[in-house]
Amino acid sequence: MTSIVGVYCSDGIVIGTDSSATFGSAGVRTIEQETKKIQVYNGIVIVAGTGEVGLGQRFCNLAEKSFRDSSFVKAKPVESMTALSQKAVKDFQSTYTAFPNFPPGFKYGALVAYTTGETFHLCEFDPLTFRPELKLPEQKFYFSTMGSGQPITDPFLAFMRKIFWDSEKPKVADAKFITTWALTHAIEVNPGGIKGPIQMAVIRKNEKDRYSAALVSAEEIEEHMDIVNNAESHLASFKEILLGRQKATDIPQVESKN
Repeated sequence: MTSIVGVYCSDGIVIGTDSSATFGSAGVRTIEQETKKIQVYNGIVIVAGTGEVGLGQRFCNLAEKSFRDSSFVKAKPVESMTALSQKAVKDFQSTYTAFPNFPPGFKYGALVAYTTGETFHLCEFDPLTFRPELKLPEQKFYFSTMGSGQPITDPFLAFMRKIFWDSEKPKVADAKFITTWALTHAIEVNPGGIKGPIQMAVIRKNEKDRYSAALVSAEEIEEHMDIVNNAESHLASFKEILLGRQKATDIPQVESKN
């Protein structure tokens, strides 16, 4: 059970996850344990997966090997992500066995973000077919969520987009805050299988003015959680206005421009 959030920004990419791994067999869950769900390889690629752990290990191995090849990294995004999908499907099929009464599909999906140093890309690999889907800014696909928490995080992020990103791409700084808020919400209200602490990785420009991938420290995530608490407290204070106990701040008039 997993909750993954990925945000395509104007100045990079943010990917965050929960930390819960569910043990079990044949569809029967037993216990939950904390695990690492985000991998960063060679400072250029981030992988976060949901589903069977064994398939995730194999996909991470394939991704790490693929991104060692500079020609793979610099190929057109559609071509490189299609090639990665083909490698993974071939590997998954080598041990696939259909079980009666089990739904079809590989039961593993992933978000992959990578950079060439000069640009960056975010791709979603569907957990049923493992087909790649690039998040393209011209299509205004600014975020992607995966895992059992998707029914919680999708509508939450749609609301956040309406408030913060309606007419422009998000920035990494506010995407880290929104990702923290979305995952905090999913951890608090999910019916089981999603737990903290939150993990996060980003692609953004480094001191050499090139894009690179790195994990976000636990201390920085804690700072964003404090901001989330402040934001929720601010929203909670609005009920004083609704109940007439506090006067709403007048909205300034804005002159229209032809």
